[in-house]
Formats: sequence, structure tokens, C-alpha cells
Amino acid sequence: MSKLTDIQYRIDQLDGGAFQNLCDAYLTCKGYGIGYSLGMRTGTNKTAKGNPDTYFLKEDGKYVFVMYTTQKDDFIKKALKDLEKCFDADKTGIPAENVGEIVYCHTCGRLLAGDTQTLNEFCKARNSTLTLIGLDKLGEDMNYATFNIFCKYVQSVWKQLILVQDI
Repeated sequence: MSKLTDIQYRIDQLDGGAFQNLCDAYLTCKGYGIGYSLGMRTGTNKTAKGNPDTYFLKEDGKYVFVMYTTQKDDFIKKALKDLEKCFDADKTGIPAENVGEIVYCHTCGRLLAGDTQTLNEFCKARNSTLTLIGLDKLGEDMNYATFNIFCKYVQSVWKQLILVQDI
């Protein structure tokens, strides 16, 4: 098994909480800043109800909402439901026009081009940008971390998660 395939496999094996912790660290190191994680119980790898799962406030006053899922069955249906919640001011406390970007981190390995288009158009119709981050992108960045700009913090979080999973 190649290193990239092994990394993708290990990410895919993470439970929801570990996946969310890994992605929170990943997004911080990718330049989103320090996020506020509503979807995690503080100090644990346990998920909690929160909408969005994590958010970042940008300098322009717009929010970046982040949703996470390890669900593979009916992925598009779930993603559309999650995205809809991000634009519901009653659920987020933020007017939809203040949501500048939604980052959707997922472990769905086979996302069709038409599905990607459907999700992108859903956000575009609400004047927001969608960034999809799946196993391919996460795996590539983690695989090439030693050669590029990837943050050592994410690498240490990754190592801790793998050690916990291997026990």
C-alpha cells in the first residue's frame, strides 16, 4: 500500500470526533485562523450537536462555517440538509448574507462531478462559496506535508489520533 493510500485509509477509519479534531487542526493550519468548535464536547473526541460544527470569523465580518461528516450513505442528501442548516438564521444566529464560505469536510470517497455541481450551486444561489475537502485533498496534503507548507501541529494531531486508534 502506498503512503498516500495508507493515509487516506487511516483518515477513513477515524470516528466522527477524531475526524472533526483532525480537520479543525487542518483548517487552522491552512490559514482559516482559530475556529470555534460547536460540534465537539470540549476536551474530548466526542461530537455534540452544533450548527455549524465549527466556525471562523474573517476580518471582513463574514463567517466561514464548517460542517463535517463521515457518513457515506446518502451523502448528497445529508450534505444538502447540512448546508441548508448553515443558511438558517434561527439555527445559527447569523443572517444568511453573513455566511461567506462553507467548508464541508467529508470521507465520501466517490463524489460525482454532478453532485459537486449540485452542492456548489446550492451555496452559490445564496451568495456563498463552498469548499469541499475529502479524503483525496486531506490525504495529499498530509502525504506531502514534509515537502510543502503543511503545519507540524496537524502532523502531531494526526500522530496522536493514529496512536489512539491503534490501541
